[in-house]
Amino acid sequence: MILFRLPTPESAQGGTGHAYATHMATCLTQLGHDAAITERPAAPGDVEIIDGLRALDIAPGSASIALLHHAASRPRTGHADTETALRARLPQMRGVICSSAATAGAVWDTYAICASVVAPGHDPRPVAAPVAGAVTLLSAGVLTPRKGHAVLLDALAPLTDLDWTLTIAGHSGRDLAYEQTLHARAGAPDLAGRVRIVCDPEAPVLDALYDRTSLAVLLTRWEGY
Repeated sequence: MILFRLPTPESAQGGTGHAYATHMATCLTQLGHDAAITERPAAPGDVEIIDGLRALDIAPGSASIALLHHAASRPRTGHADTETALRARLPQMRGVICSSAATAGAVWDTYAICASVVAPGHDPRPVAAPVAGAVTLLSAGVLTPRKGHAVLLDALAPLTDLDWTLTIAGHSGRDLAYEQTLHARAGAPDLAGRVRIVCDPEAPVLDALYDRTSLAVLLTRWEGY
């Protein structure tokens, strides 16, 4: 059996990794493999795939497969302990799966390990209907500096002669100082009445935002997918 061990959606703080791995398990099942998201211990003969955010908790010498996203494959300032642990653990594992060629490249550059790439797909969605009136902009992403929201606000602020509104939608709680700065910037006089921030949107809310959006804007400084 193929066992996926993942962080809970709550501990993932809004990341898409849980949905990505769940789709992977579903596709494997459709292809005739026995795959599941589970917490049960691995039995002899099982293949265990461990999400990168939990790979640090496994015992050294594990024959499991690591599932890495950008957060784990591209260490950031203040995350030297993560890089040190991965450098020690990854060579002992059966293999590494990454969500994109860019992430696999980062794994090779950082750890000299060749990873397999399983690129995420997407669920089919109807084409959004044109929106009359003001141009509605949507920037969807976790509320962290890496997503570039502040850059977008500074770029839009001078465009007061154009009719537009902006919604920033994303999960909160990762960087409280940044969130406070973002809320303050969105409420500044040069942006007053044009920007709203939707924290921790459920999937139906986010779907509705996309359906009413004229233009989706992505300014991410680093995107694992």
